[in-house]
Amino acid sequence: MYKIMRVAIQCIGSLWVLLVLLNSSACEEGTPTVIGNTPVIELVDVIPTTVQEFQEKLYIHLAYEDGNGDLGFFNPDLPSVFVKDSRLTEYDAYHIPPLAPTDSEVAIKGILTVELKNTFILGVDAIESQVITYDIKVVDRAGNESDVITTMPITIIR
Repeated sequence: MYKIMRVAIQCIGSLWVLLVLLNSSACEEGTPTVIGNTPVIELVDVIPTTVQEFQEKLYIHLAYEDGNGDLGFFNPDLPSVFVKDSRLTEYDAYHIPPLAPTDSEVAIKGILTVELKNTFILGVDAIESQVITYDIKVVDRAGNESDVITTMPITIIR
């Protein structure tokens, strides 16, 4: 009888220690992540990193977050994503629809895919390839701009 009681007490003691450990780890509070109202983007990947001019599409995947969810426009004439080829001086503008209901202020996170068609070698020289990068930024409906990010080098071949 004593052995049974001792094993039960040891089990109860072990269970109590386990519960205390679980409770203390569940009660630990980490620093909550605060998402600001200025959009933030991060390069996830570029697929492929070598493209044949005029024949292959280029896909740039961006992670985004915005504290009040005002990324994207209903009006297709209003751009939200801006992409600049390193060989050029101006950005090309792309439309994205609203990523959250326009009458709400909710934090949003996700992945955006920018599809670039018809990449090409710039110039008339008889070169067989060019290596470029793209600078990318997003702008929300309030006019807040993300930081500009740059892709890894991309090779365009004839």
